[in-house]
Amino acid sequence: MEVSTHSFRRTALTQMSSAGIPLRVIQKISGHRSLQALQRYLEVSELQLEGAIASLIFQVAFDSRYGCTSYETGIHSLQESLVSEQAQGRNRV
Repeated sequence: MEVSTHSFRRTALTQMSSAGIPLRVIQKISGHRSLQALQRYLEVSELQLEGAIASLIFQVAFDSRYGCTSYETGIHSLQESLVSEQAQGRNRV
């Protein structure tokens, strides 16, 4: 395996992306003129793909259980449900 400044740059940019740094910020740091140019440097790992799929599955399950169409509505429904269960003595924290 050949190690070069290019591979270090690719790794650094990918790590920033994996850490959740917005692509526009990474673009400014790296000096790329466009997001398209930056994205050629970014690698996507199997773990990232699995995490994205898992979050979608969780969101769908959450929405179907609480009948919500948005994250904020879902959190509100979850809070109401927990308060209701606690008032009925079912929720033992």
